[in-house]
Amino acid sequence: MDTIWTDIKISQPQLSQSHFEELRQLIYKFSGIYFSDQKHYLLEGRLSKFLRDKGLKNFDEYLAYLKRVVNLEQELRQVYEYITINETYFFRYDRQLQTCVQDCIPSLMKIGRGKERPIKIWSAGCSSGEEPYSLAILLEEHFNGQFPRPNVEILGTDINNRVLNKARDGVYATNSIRNGFPSQYLPKYFQMENGAYRIRDVIKHKVRFEYLNLNDLARIEQLRGQDVIFCRNVLIYFDDAMKRKVVRAFYDALNHNGYLFLGEAESLHGISAAFEVIHFQGGFCYRKE
Repeated sequence: MDTIWTDIKISQPQLSQSHFEELRQLIYKFSGIYFSDQKHYLLEGRLSKFLRDKGLKNFDEYLAYLKRVVNLEQELRQVYEYITINETYFFRYDRQLQTCVQDCIPSLMKIGRGKERPIKIWSAGCSSGEEPYSLAILLEEHFNGQFPRPNVEILGTDINNRVLNKARDGVYATNSIRNGFPSQYLPKYFQMENGAYRIRDVIKHKVRFEYLNLNDLARIEQLRGQDVIFCRNVLIYFDDAMKRKVVRAFYDALNHNGYLFLGEAESLHGISAAFEVIHFQGGFCYRKE
């Protein structure tokens, strides 16, 4: 029997301009994530899948449902799982990670950090955990057998609970292990499990993960005392007002001489002049003077 292939287009709920503006403002109010007019159809596509998974027919039903919700912030946590992109992999922007471990950490040790109290590293917008685990691996490699060995605490936070659960599980597919991944680290820090890579406990136990919304300044206030903050390719979700708000919160959360790393293509130009720019081979970061 011949098989006849036909293109079947699955219809999706249409997001009207008025509904788009209403949802955009709601998302912005609670998370700081901003969808410009040019991203109308992007939001429509991502939330259409959310509506299907939730068993709702259209955006009229969803907005009516939201008006009955008592805790909107809690409800929107489900939305964040659909509207945030979580493109990451191990040792992404490796030069920055190496600079942190080989230069920033020793510099902090020289002024007494990592002895009486731990050096604190915060990966803000950590997605599924590859970034903080990469840092943990590099720290293990760099300071193995050295004395004194710094006491380091690594925290990963994200607004997407789904990827946080993946980070806590520590099991990764091959797309997280890309070109540039040091092959000698695979057998040392991972074990194969049903075709996937499970990170070994020696690294897994060095990182803890928590939910955090970067629009929640009260929660960030509780994280004061950081020595290094990584926030790479996260500020692109925000408008300039939100960027300034978050960067100011990072500044307050950092100890003096603490470091801030952004994505390789990101900068604080026009956002903040409070940091000193530190150049290293192939890039730069920021330091709180």
